Amino acid sequence: MIKKLSVLLIIMVFAFAAYSQDEVFKTDDMVFYGLDFTKVRIDENGGITPYYKPASFQDKYIPAINDLLIDEQSRYDVGKSYQKTNIEYDFEIAEDRNYAFDIYNCYVEEEQIPLLTRDEVDEVVSHYKDSNHSGLGLLFIVDNINHERGIITLQIVFFDIDTAKTYLVKKARGEMKGFSIRNYYAGGIRQIIKDTESLYKKRWKKGK
Repeated sequence: MIKKLSVLLIIMVFAFAAYSQDEVFKTDDMVFYGLDFTKVRIDENGGITPYYKPASFQDKYIPAINDLLIDEQSRYDVGKSYQKTNIEYDFEIAEDRNYAFDIYNCYVEEEQIPLLTRDEVDEVVSHYKDSNHSGLGLLFIVDNINHERGIITLQIVFFDIDTAKTYLVKKARGEMKGFSIRNYYAGGIRQIIKDTESLYKKRWKKGK
């Protein structure tokens, strides 16, 4: 009896997961909430960090990176990569959160940079339960920034706006490059958006 219940539970879990992920692919509508930096971990070794203070990164460059995703949507085209024809950009929640967190706690030694856990991802997404919208939401949670290696890592999260329940979470990383501090970080994000286009079509839809 216990064995039968265990098998049934496993089947139910997999069925629920498949149903949840299916919500991402069957709609053409999506709200993009931008980049949330509140859980980021940044290595404090070398790189371009000597050219700005942590407060400058929080007050100047983080907003500038999010603004770039709005102002140059054709270059950072999440609609094209994730096959959505009706996209609304609403970065207000991300802007408020990015302004309020303690950036100084985010700088660590390179070997101390952990990847976000699923519980941490879910905790961030819980703040994006949004009474002004419904349906499918997309959020980029910035996981870590490694200046020594020139890499930025994101958690790409598709979720239900009404409940803030996550449907699909995928980790991706991009190579940071550009001719200004803002564009240096944004270059890695642009690469992620472009590279995950084929993954979305060929692998994520198949549950891989």
